[in-house]
Amino acid sequence: MTFLDVYRKSIDLLSADQPFVLATVVRSLGSTPQKVGANAIFEPNGKVHGTLGGGCLEAAARRRALDAL
Repeated sequence: MTFLDVYRKSIDLLSADQPFVLATVVRSLGSTPQKVGANAIFEPNGKVHGTLGGGCLEAAARRRALDAL
């Protein structure tokens, strides 16, 4: 999913009045799978659109997103 795909998905969800969390990488140090600006949408049903790079960071972001929803 590209950067624009994530934002298109957010527009679709907003238009449908569906809750979601948009998470964005704002800082990156060293060698990482994703760089600043990478983003992902988390829906209450557990669906994820995009990626923050996977692994522990994405798992932690998913937990926090679901808690927020």
